[in-house]
Amino acid sequence: MTLFYEPSILFFLFVAAVCVVLFYYLFFFIRFAFYTSKTHEVECEPVSVIIAARNEEDNLRDYLPHILEQEGVEFEVVVVNDRSQDHTAAVLRSMATPRLKIVNIPHDPKNTARGKKLAITLGVKAAKYDHLVFIDADCRPTSKHWLKHMAGALMKKPIALGVSPFVEETGYWKRFFLMDSAFIAVQYISFALAGVPYMGVGRNMGYRKETFFEVGGFRSHVSLESGDDDLFVNEAANRKNVEIVLHPDALTVSKSQNSLNKWINQKLRHISTAPKYKPLHKILLAALPVSQYIAFGIFVVLLLLKINEVLSSTIFFIMLTTQQIVFFLCLNNIRTIKNKAWSLIYVIKQPFVYLCVLFLKARRRIELWKQV
Repeated sequence: MTLFYEPSILFFLFVAAVCVVLFYYLFFFIRFAFYTSKTHEVECEPVSVIIAARNEEDNLRDYLPHILEQEGVEFEVVVVNDRSQDHTAAVLRSMATPRLKIVNIPHDPKNTARGKKLAITLGVKAAKYDHLVFIDADCRPTSKHWLKHMAGALMKKPIALGVSPFVEETGYWKRFFLMDSAFIAVQYISFALAGVPYMGVGRNMGYRKETFFEVGGFRSHVSLESGDDDLFVNEAANRKNVEIVLHPDALTVSKSQNSLNKWINQKLRHISTAPKYKPLHKILLAALPVSQYIAFGIFVVLLLLKINEVLSSTIFFIMLTTQQIVFFLCLNNIRTIKNKAWSLIYVIKQPFVYLCVLFLKARRRIELWKQV
């Protein structure tokens, strides 16, 4: 125990943790900062846009027109009305157009399927075209050329990964949620650019129909509520079959949760898929936050024990500054985010907020265990 608390060991661990953090930002995330999607001028094959909708009457009324008015590519929109009990069916009927195909899953108390996997599977089977693009009912494209860019990407590779940040809204936590959605995009796009694709978001992604059936759809994780996007990509993607779409006209946006509690519940649902990730992906995704916790924790200890205070503070400042600069540059590639100053607060606060989320996850597991 004495050896562990020697100043040289503590300082070495601190420097090692900082080096790991810097490696992620300067090897992975910097790729996002300077990546430019090329405009695809080739003639694109027709695409089917698939939307799973459950009790989405307001969102469909507001956002579906933005999808139906896309330009530059032949397409259809397949909306799967998934057991809705509001006026979703009526809204869809009122928006009838030759491009709109409606698939109805009737409400049935015996149908206990959770999440969107059933709806997406039926949407894929109903799609007329082999190239599929996915967007959520509560999302809208930022331009009339979103679909053209996604279709062009699918001409090159079987899987297309786009970006879908939250819209900018006022409020402390709303800004945090916005930065968090941006950071998640930076992470999975950067990893994909480095040849390690591990996830995508169903708000803006695409793949070919044959790719869906080659991996058996959602068969390997059908019991989980989440995973129709990230687990599918985790299973189907590799370093050679993924195309990144980061053009400013190819973004989609949506509103974030209305409260911190709802956001935490959503985050807990999302991270429930992590155990299904490939081992390499688990290691890569865990190493960064763990290194951040070690760097923050040991830095405080070094200051309290007055060990190499000036050098430790300098190294810690270099780490934070590098994180801030790289993340700021990444935000320049997400043109919908105007107020980039919040990136500084996010970089500092994010590890602690996520630590609280993990604590709540552990507490819920204990509560469920006690109920058994």
